[in-house]
Amino acid sequence: MSRGPTVRQNITRSLLRVLQQGRTIDTAIAEHESSVAECDRAYYRATLYGVIRHYSELDFLLSGLLDKPIKVKDADLSMLLLSGLFQIHWLSTASHAVVNESVKVAIRLNKSWARGLINAVLRNALRTDLDARLNSADAITRSNHPEWLYQRIAAAWPNRLEAIMTANQQQAPMWLRNNRSKQDRSEYLQQLEAAKMKAQPPQWPVDAICLDRPQSVETLPGFDQGHCSVQDVAAQCAAGYLAPEPGMKVLDLCAAPGGKSAHLLESYKGISLTCVDNDPGRLKRVEQTLARIGSNAQVVCGDATQAGCLLKGQQFDRILLDAPCSATGVVRRHPDIKWLREPDDISTLTTLQSAMLSEAWSLLAPKGRLLYATCSILPEENNTQIEQFIANHPDTHSVAIDSTQRLPSALPLSHGLQIFPGLDDADGFYYALLEKHG
Repeated sequence: MSRGPTVRQNITRSLLRVLQQGRTIDTAIAEHESSVAECDRAYYRATLYGVIRHYSELDFLLSGLLDKPIKVKDADLSMLLLSGLFQIHWLSTASHAVVNESVKVAIRLNKSWARGLINAVLRNALRTDLDARLNSADAITRSNHPEWLYQRIAAAWPNRLEAIMTANQQQAPMWLRNNRSKQDRSEYLQQLEAAKMKAQPPQWPVDAICLDRPQSVETLPGFDQGHCSVQDVAAQCAAGYLAPEPGMKVLDLCAAPGGKSAHLLESYKGISLTCVDNDPGRLKRVEQTLARIGSNAQVVCGDATQAGCLLKGQQFDRILLDAPCSATGVVRRHPDIKWLREPDDISTLTTLQSAMLSEAWSLLAPKGRLLYATCSILPEENNTQIEQFIANHPDTHSVAIDSTQRLPSALPLSHGLQIFPGLDDADGFYYALLEKHG
């Protein structure tokens, strides 16, 4: 099927927003997808995500096909060529369509002078053994990660480096969380089967369901009525690790978009939940999520590093701190993270995490428990962060997470668990459970 220039023009614009202007994929999609015909939207997303996943390899290939680099002011042409190479090599799109329609996009970009360039580069690509070219690239280029991030992961997990790089290049599966307050997981699996949606339940977490193929949420049985939610299996571990009891006051700091808050309310009746986040727009998503599942919580907008003042010194029996982090564990879902993160971001984030931990600790009642969570695989944000916190807070100790509540591949550390991307079909996550002395 031939795709017209409109979809390719919007792919070009979206790539420019992400790779040149530092915006997220979600932002680019929000700005441009509505201009793409409904029948072309899957192709638009496949190309957008694919180019960003394979950016290093594509840039390497493009450099070898050009006589001289494209000027910075013509970065849109680079994006057009990168998407063309991806469509030829990874999507196996009809070669004549890629060449002809890409030339038309150059004209639409008011760069008719580039028609010859676009035509020559893409036709040259068709005559070239691109696989052989890629095999000649170094390991960092083939990893499709910036060098600084590759080296950090290599230093942290040398024996797992190849597996992490490979996992980060894959499309993540779609995980659902059954709402146990509405029905048993077995009942919801039957509803999925009736809707001709194949799915697999892991042994643990008990609410998790992995779909064989991604589906639009509108087609999921009972989604609008709160019968299920979309949430990765690693993220679903949080509620079980925190395990509040009836009557307990629970605080979810950095609660947006609300998935873990909702899971707590679905799983543990009789708790009083307070949700805090500093982003009003994202807090609306928390409220929408809670309304969809039919639950209530106190929702407060404010800075987690000032939570004591914000919450007037209340004490909580359980606290979930899903801390802002590098998100290096969810690259397969958000490949733009690789290119939007900068090396200096990590030290900034660890400083913020430390401040949030200390503030949250001041709100924790004696004998209370705090669950620290990140979607990072970098030790300085995870185990090292917790080691330093415990060293500075003599009234705390870490609690071992029950072996029956671990994903099979989760790695126990001196404090908490590290979950790696791709293993058990999970995203990368870290959890540490801390208890305050009585």
